[in-house]
Amino acid sequence: MHSLDRLGRSLKGILTSIEELTARGVVIHFVKEGLTVGENDNPMSQAMLQIFAVVAELEVNLIKQRQLEGYAAAKEDGRVVTRGKGRHVLEVKDSVRKALLEGKSIRAIAAQFDLSTRTVMNLKKELIGAVV
Repeated sequence: MHSLDRLGRSLKGILTSIEELTARGVVIHFVKEGLTVGENDNPMSQAMLQIFAVVAELEVNLIKQRQLEGYAAAKEDGRVVTRGKGRHVLEVKDSVRKALLEGKSIRAIAAQFDLSTRTVMNLKKELIGAVV
């Protein structure tokens, strides 16, 4: 396996995965860390494994923290934090509604406006909800 952090996101998850695999006789070699687990395990290799697992969990937590800080900064600046709807959908939304009201099929509308049938059905649901 390339890296220890590929096994899980938390120390507990990584160690549990390793225990389950080694209990089944699997020998795991972590290329990045230069560590082999499952054959000739000794206290030193176990300690190194746990240290690497802690560092992997720390990396994940630091990435999450930076991501949340970035979201907060963007929100503070008034920028949109979510992906939102695609611009194309917003541009053709009124035309799609008009076509739906004219009785065109969902498939025909999807082809006409280069949308998925699911998107057209979602717009139809919005339209029905707005009319009721």
